[in-house]
Amino acid sequence: MHDFLVLSWKNVTCYAEKPSKNLHSSPIISDVSGIAKSGTLTAVMSPSGAGKTSLLAALNKRSKCHVEGQILLNGCNVDQELMSKISGFVPQKDLSIESLTVQEHLEFMARLKMDRHTSWKELLLIVTNVIEHLSLSHRADTQLSALSGGQRKRLGLANQLLMNPQILFCDEPTTGLDSFSAMNVIKLLRRLANEGKMIICAIHQPTSGVFEKFDSVSLLVSGGKLAYHGEVSTVLDHFKNIGLICPPTFNQAEFLVSTVATLPTEDVNSEQKRVNRIADSFKRSAACAALLNELDAIGFGSKDKCNLQFSDLCKIQPAKLSTQFVWLLWRSYINLRRTSQANFARFCLYALVMLMVSVPYADLQINQTGIQNLQGLLYSAMAEIIFSSAYSVLFTFPEEIPVFLYDVGDNVYSTSAYYTSKVVMMLPRTIIETFLLSSIVFWITGLRGGISGWFEFAIRMIFGAITATSYGACLSATFESINTASLVSVPVDFIGSTFGGLFIQLRSLPFYMAWIKYISMFFYTFELLSIQQWRGVTDIPCSKSVDNVCYTTGEQVLHSYGLQSENNTLDFFGLIVMFCIFHVIGFFSLLRRSQQVAAY
Repeated sequence: MHDFLVLSWKNVTCYAEKPSKNLHSSPIISDVSGIAKSGTLTAVMSPSGAGKTSLLAALNKRSKCHVEGQILLNGCNVDQELMSKISGFVPQKDLSIESLTVQEHLEFMARLKMDRHTSWKELLLIVTNVIEHLSLSHRADTQLSALSGGQRKRLGLANQLLMNPQILFCDEPTTGLDSFSAMNVIKLLRRLANEGKMIICAIHQPTSGVFEKFDSVSLLVSGGKLAYHGEVSTVLDHFKNIGLICPPTFNQAEFLVSTVATLPTEDVNSEQKRVNRIADSFKRSAACAALLNELDAIGFGSKDKCNLQFSDLCKIQPAKLSTQFVWLLWRSYINLRRTSQANFARFCLYALVMLMVSVPYADLQINQTGIQNLQGLLYSAMAEIIFSSAYSVLFTFPEEIPVFLYDVGDNVYSTSAYYTSKVVMMLPRTIIETFLLSSIVFWITGLRGGISGWFEFAIRMIFGAITATSYGACLSATFESINTASLVSVPVDFIGSTFGGLFIQLRSLPFYMAWIKYISMFFYTFELLSIQQWRGVTDIPCSKSVDNVCYTTGEQVLHSYGLQSENNTLDFFGLIVMFCIFHVIGFFSLLRRSQQVAAY
């Protein structure tokens, strides 16, 4: 590994989107330069919204914004892949699955982040050492939801230390902590820096004791310009030279941040001019001249030299897709098992609903009045299965999106492995629940077919249910908000159920509307269930006709509803096609979000 690293950045400017001739875009940060070295602890400070997190994101190559300027590591250009291998990023909030224990979470991260050739014994030893190093041994078997704020911060550091990175980027590691816990976190970072790591932190108004633990500070004014970059010990001298003196009893960090912030007054322009003058004063200072000279002395390494310098990192082989899939499946299983009480309560509620649906249709008779009853039962039970299956997975992705975006941004696993594991995890639960729920309907109402008919009825319900889960997964992955997904689903569900075959005579539809039934999972499932129940029925009594209409065979019943017995294969095929289409849309929607949305 590399003994000494120098990360330098010169004239770095970040835009929310790439500026063009027709579109003027104000930069988030503007012409910011600086330097950080191995063994040092660097603070990036600014008022809220002035760009400290944006600068951190640009330096660690995680920014989704348009970045201009030079960012060099030992004089070499670095891409996102190389930066992710040589550095670690600790977000402001630890992002992980709450139901896992500390030991399980770190084993999961280690298996997916470390070289694929690392043995299980070596991996466990590394995990154990990291847990001990960060004083988490007594909490190793504790679920993450039960950890304190300071312990969660240490866990975030543990995630990154598994790979023993030479650079650590920390986004506001003390936010949300009391002064004692904040000091403990900074002491830990100080210890890691003393061990030779380069640590850069975006930090918001630290206490004086915390601020003094840093070696250097990069200070941004409101508007994203550089007000100072240099040693912490000389920052007050620089401000004193430009006529800004910190009172003796004042918190140094608080003085610096308040000085470079724009005050909430009516004259916003004058405030911005004031802080811009502070930034201009630094450009004319000896500290800035020394910084620029040091940056120029670093130079720009040749491509061959750079490739040779970091060639050992290129040999690290990430986990295979199959390994990612297996471990993601394991994590989902653990999460499902530890939330089993909530899932069982949900199933009991669905079972109660199916019981209420079935009881009015108990002891169905195959006669003229029973035709409508049977079709109503089939549609009600099918609709309940479809709705419950679709909406049971609607929260799948929104609940884990922050974790997913961070892990994908950190190259822990791929979008394809994550989405596939979620789909596979849905299937067994959907199949088992649907089989049990459909069994309630079948045996209470006395549907025809006996044991074989029971299994055939359940299989047809299951096909409708798994198609519904793909629809729910598609909505869940496509829309960031559950409210938006629910809003979109209302008209889609209304159209699908209307053309399902019960509420409208499908044979009476004009040609320009007849096709709509083929994009309705309600229609395919309803037709499948109707075919199974009416196929082979040839002796329906006519003693009590309805509206002087008498149907004597199941084929006539199907025809009266616009259904066709020969569509059995077509219906199965239609549900399979819809299942695939919904999941393809869901996958690419999730992939698009992972590429466009910042990991934090």
